[in-house]
Amino acid sequence: MITEADFDPTLDAPPESTRGLRALASLALGGASIALGIQFACLRGRLPRFITSNTITSHERSLIVVTGAIGAIVPVLVALVVFAFRRRRALSTVETAADLASPAIVAALLPPLYCIPAWKNAPLTYLAILSVAVLLLRTTLARAFARATELSASSGRWARAFFPFRAFAAGMSRPAVGLAVVSVAGASYAGYTAYLEILNLHRLVMGSYDMGFFDNQMANSLAGHFFRNRIMFGAGPGNSIAGHAHFAHVFFLPLYALHPSSELLIGLQAAFIGAAAVPLYLFASTQVPRAMAVVVALGFLLFAPLHGAQFYDFHWLLCASFGMFWVAYGIAKERARIVVPALLFVLLLREDMSPGIAVLGLFLLLTRARPRIGAALLVTGVVWFGVVKFVIMPAAGNWWFADIYKGFVPPGEKGYGAILKTLVANPGYVFTTLLTEVKLTYVLHLFAPLAFLPWTRPALALLASPAALLTLLTTDYGPAVSIFYQYPGHWVPYLFISSVLGLRVVRESRGIHAARAAAGAAAFGLFTHGLVFGVLFAPTHFQGGSAKVAPSLSTTERIEYENVSALIRLIPPRASVMATEYEVPLLTSHPDCYSAALYDADAEYLLIHRDHFMLEARAHLKTVLGRHEFSLVEKRGHVYLFRQGPTSPESREALGSLGL
Repeated sequence: MITEADFDPTLDAPPESTRGLRALASLALGGASIALGIQFACLRGRLPRFITSNTITSHERSLIVVTGAIGAIVPVLVALVVFAFRRRRALSTVETAADLASPAIVAALLPPLYCIPAWKNAPLTYLAILSVAVLLLRTTLARAFARATELSASSGRWARAFFPFRAFAAGMSRPAVGLAVVSVAGASYAGYTAYLEILNLHRLVMGSYDMGFFDNQMANSLAGHFFRNRIMFGAGPGNSIAGHAHFAHVFFLPLYALHPSSELLIGLQAAFIGAAAVPLYLFASTQVPRAMAVVVALGFLLFAPLHGAQFYDFHWLLCASFGMFWVAYGIAKERARIVVPALLFVLLLREDMSPGIAVLGLFLLLTRARPRIGAALLVTGVVWFGVVKFVIMPAAGNWWFADIYKGFVPPGEKGYGAILKTLVANPGYVFTTLLTEVKLTYVLHLFAPLAFLPWTRPALALLASPAALLTLLTTDYGPAVSIFYQYPGHWVPYLFISSVLGLRVVRESRGIHAARAAAGAAAFGLFTHGLVFGVLFAPTHFQGGSAKVAPSLSTTERIEYENVSALIRLIPPRASVMATEYEVPLLTSHPDCYSAALYDADAEYLLIHRDHFMLEARAHLKTVLGRHEFSLVEKRGHVYLFRQGPTSPESREALGSLGL
């Protein structure tokens, strides 16, 4: 029988030969990766072609192979020399070098990952490479951080200066410093993105849906016609609550009254997103060290799916992160005076925010983190969703959103009830609708930049389940599974809340070094992914919705915008107006504004851009012109303004040139 006295703890440790081989293999992989990374970087402008079509010369291909082999051999030879001449401490020295250099294993992936032109049409390949990189970094950075801490502790004060993460952590550990950094970053983000998006508005690339829709809703509410929307329903009756229950917009009417315009809504949206970094930082600082909280908050501002959603016009949905982060912070601090107003703000933004609130409550119940608050949130979310979705909204009218799940509606049935039957009765079919390249790409866009932190525990993944139901279950509706439309707004708050909690779990279960490594891998993923798909670093390569972004207006674009603006100033503020598609968002502060692409309406004014006839615009305009005479007020460039009145020869000539 083996007794405690016979137990030798060294038996569990691998033999020195195994440790030495592991260290040599790690050095070889790191050296080869660095060498390959340098070779890829030297290809420069030929790298995109090499990645997408494998076209380089035979000499360059051979050079890459030879360089990689040399990169693997050199560190191994150096290590063998150390073994030969420093026998006593050789293994420790080589292992230390191998651990510190282990993150270099991803070096070969860096030039391809930062090759923006190669990935716009191959996002899944890019995301697969990024996934490998962040997972490798989570492992190798943990080894490097642990070894660096050990080395700095044993090498004296002078060595500590060579480990910058210590200085960063020390600086950010002061609450005022971290809060100031995050606040400045959030304000800078808000100003920069608002400027770029307003440029897009002035570039005449935004349309009725969704920019014109939300601006006209504000204009009508300001005029006392709450929930009337001419973009949505035309001149007929209709209540915008039938589409989405946007109750919170009424609280911003005093601000909107100062400058009724799409520009104000764009600035408001950017301000909410930038400001959301502050409550996220405050919440994160209750769960992880403040330095990590700063990294998470700054990473939120780098998150490319958030950029794509923001630059698709305007949506109240994207203001939800601000409220949800305050809810999370209030729960963490157990302060009802924070939770209650933030919760009301979120619930009043849209009806489909309430399932997320309910699931957050369920999470708090299952994990027993805050069971009382969890029960209250669960009941509130379920009741609010039931009342708004199945009582208030049907009373306001019907809308087409159920059609985005039409693949689950059996023949002869309709509505959400039929969809629910399929989800419950035929899960096999539901599963097949999820197994598509588009949806896999979408999921990796959301999780890979965060180094898969929301998947640290199954309970954390539960937080994002409402977003998954609202987007991944859609059928034949591309925008819901694209990062260039508003739908990532459903995911963003829960992804970052679960990432913060994931960091806490890693820290408590695997130690501070593993947590630092996870935060570092996420920082790398967010920066790298944001460089290729985000707006902050390369705006000219970015796209929100179907619109490209540029840092300034071209001469032609400036002239076009000035022409449209000059004609708009000739229209009385309360006059009804019908316009071609891309001019609509500049006019929707008029309560009675109509899109020619959607409806024919008996408007007093017609604003027509010769090159912006969309969908049925020409047919609708011809119908209106058949009912009323219009005279030309003024023509500027390609833009015409008409007013109801006797038609002159000049007016007939202008209408003829427009094909009307």
